[in-house]
Amino acid sequence: TLQLLTLVGAWNGASEGDRACVSQIADRSYEDIESELLELASLDDSPVLKIGSLWKAKAPLELLYLISPKLTGAILSRFFLVALAVFEEPDPVLELEEEKRWMASIYGKVRDHSGVVLDAMADSIAKLGYFSEASDGGFEVGKDVRSFVRQVLEGADESRWLSVSQYLPSFCEAAPDEFIAAVRDSIK
Repeated sequence: TLQLLTLVGAWNGASEGDRACVSQIADRSYEDIESELLELASLDDSPVLKIGSLWKAKAPLELLYLISPKLTGAILSRFFLVALAVFEEPDPVLELEEEKRWMASIYGKVRDHSGVVLDAMADSIAKLGYFSEASDGGFEVGKDVRSFVRQVLEGADESRWLSVSQYLPSFCEAAPDEFIAAVRDSIK
C-alpha cells in the first residue's frame, strides 16, 4: 500500500475512475486497498491523510525517499501503463465550443478521473524523474519516466497538447530533453 501511495500520491475515493486507476496500479481490489489505508490512517504519525473522500500522502517526497528501494518493477510498470492510458485520453471539454468550455461539467463533459489523481500522478512522474537523476545509481526509473514523456508527447496532435496542457510543467521537469524534442517536433 505504501508503494501505491508513493506512486499515485493522492486520489478521490468518491471517483469511480480514481478507484479503478488505483486498483489497476496496485493489482488488487479497491476495497482491500482502502481497508489497509484506513488502518494506516489510524496510526500515530501516519504517512497517509484522509480528508472526506480524499486520500493523500502526507509527505510525498519523504515517502519516495523511504519507499523507492522497495518499488518493484511490476508496480512501476503498472503505474506507467495506467498513467499513459489516463494522460492519452482526450479531455472531453475539448468537444465543446471554446466559449462553452467553462461550463463543461454542466454539459457532462468531464474526465473519468478526478483532477486530484491527475495532478498527483503528474507530480509523481516529475518527482520520479528528478529523484532518478539525483540518486547515485540506486534508483533506475529514469528510463521509464523518459519513455512515458516521449510516448505521451511524441507526435501529439493539438487535442493531446490541450488535454495535457496543465501537466506540461511536470512532464518538462520529469524529462526535459524528451519534452523539448516533442515541442520542437510539434512546431515543425
